[in-house]
Amino acid sequence: MNKTKSVKQSFDLTEKIAVITGGAGLLGEKHAEAIAEFGGIPILLDIDKKTGDKKAQRISKEYKVDCEFQYCDITDESQVSSVRDFLLSKFGHIDILINNAAIDPKVEAKSGKNLSRLENFPINQWNLELAVGLTGAMLCSKVIGLEMSKNGKGVIL
Repeated sequence: MNKTKSVKQSFDLTEKIAVITGGAGLLGEKHAEAIAEFGGIPILLDIDKKTGDKKAQRISKEYKVDCEFQYCDITDESQVSSVRDFLLSKFGHIDILINNAAIDPKVEAKSGKNLSRLENFPINQWNLELAVGLTGAMLCSKVIGLEMSKNGKGVIL
C-alpha cells in the first residue's frame, strides 16, 4: 500500500534551525512565520534589535516554537561567524539559510531630487545596497553554508 504524505508532513520542519537575514523586516517576519508554522526554529538576524526582539517574541508565543533574534551586521564576516558559533553551541546544527536582507527600497531625498532616477542615485546608497544584498548574502552563504555542508545537507535560499 502506497501511503501519500500530507502537505504538512511533506513540509515538516520540526527542530530545523532556519537562519533568516533581514529577520526584523516585513518579509523576514513572514518567512519566520512560515518556518514556525511547520515546526521549525526561526532565527532572525538583523541590525534592528528592538523590532527583531519584538517579532521573535510574538512568533514564539503565537506559534509555540523557539524563535530567537540575533543582532548581526551581515556585511561583517566576523559577526556572521560569531552568530554561527553561538547557534552551533546552542542547537548543534543549522539547517536552513534564507538570504532575505535588503535595504528598504524607499529612497527619499531631503534635497527634493527624485532618487529613483539613475542620474540622481547617490553612489553611497548604491554601495550600501550591494554590501547588504550581495556581499551580505555571499558572506552568510559562505560561513553558514560551509557548516551545513559539513552535515551533508541544508538549504540556502
